[in-house]
Amino acid sequence: MTVPALAFCCLYASGILHAMAPKSWHPPQDSPAKLAELAQRSSLTWLGRPPGRSRFFGVAVPGNALHEWFSGPPKGGKSHEGTHIHPQLLMDFQSWGATKKQDRMPTHQLSEDKQVGIRAEMFTWQPWQPPTIGSSASRQENAQRQYSNQAIVGGMQDPYIRRWADAVRQFPRITVYIRFGHEMNGTWYPWSFDPQEYVLAWRHIWNIFQQQRVRNAKFVWSADFGEGPPDPSWQNNLMAYWPGRKYVNDIGTTMINFGGEDSHAVSQFTPRIELVHQLFNMPVMLTEVNTEKQGRCRWMLDLAKFVEQTSWINGVVWSQQPSYGAGNMPTGDMNWQVWTDKSPRARRAFHMLARAAKGDGI
Repeated sequence: MTVPALAFCCLYASGILHAMAPKSWHPPQDSPAKLAELAQRSSLTWLGRPPGRSRFFGVAVPGNALHEWFSGPPKGGKSHEGTHIHPQLLMDFQSWGATKKQDRMPTHQLSEDKQVGIRAEMFTWQPWQPPTIGSSASRQENAQRQYSNQAIVGGMQDPYIRRWADAVRQFPRITVYIRFGHEMNGTWYPWSFDPQEYVLAWRHIWNIFQQQRVRNAKFVWSADFGEGPPDPSWQNNLMAYWPGRKYVNDIGTTMINFGGEDSHAVSQFTPRIELVHQLFNMPVMLTEVNTEKQGRCRWMLDLAKFVEQTSWINGVVWSQQPSYGAGNMPTGDMNWQVWTDKSPRARRAFHMLARAAKGDGI
């Protein structure tokens, strides 16, 4: 992945962009009262029930928008609105230093999950205070002492981590996947500095969850495997961030085709994914998946075929969260949403990807 692409990738996944995104980015979100009403309808309450298999399909939308993402607007909806796909998992990006206190804790999301029948939530848990929208990539990667790996190891964030762990424990029927400090092997996030300290921070957090007896939490070590043939320097850098098998439940990677100067076919991602599977002898999750609009049908179909034929891919999380860093590099058209896609061919391709991820076959 090119340096501009890496900068864009990190900005794309920051998770603080909902306020600036156009309405077309997200399905309309229901109010608590509306959500409670919808939750009484069978068409909503079973949306997220797991199929009883070891594979899953997830999507990065909030629980109170799941009904719209699935079926489109309740009145006057057009045939191309809504995906009519049942995810087993929802994902959210959460920053430790978010401006609003409720955005620092998992309670709100997990409460919505409970109401709509979702039994698994992934939190991309980012130890930082997000930079303001439009900040440069260089500012984003600046170290933040309060949230640094060293500060975590030293106990500075222990009260917050304990509160967060206790909140997760309050929802024992929901499996919470913790994607802490994702894409750590890159250079575009402040937690990437000093792999040894990153490993110690990971283990420190893991130990707190054990002390708090949080049985429904799983830790997902989610790097950025990148594209192209693996090489020794890339592998050595990746392994430097490995916390140890004892501290990791699942491994995963980002898989985004940005298009433009950073256009990559599915086949360019797979060699490194396969190598990491061999290195750790563990299943691999695709924890953040998206592609540019042009060529989306072929890309999704190719990914569906790879997932279906690869038994050790145990999950796919589709994420079309908006980016405030789109101006940092020339990309393809990332401003599209599958839930409103008018192309029947693209919708069929997406359905095939979801079926493959669930283990239903294509």
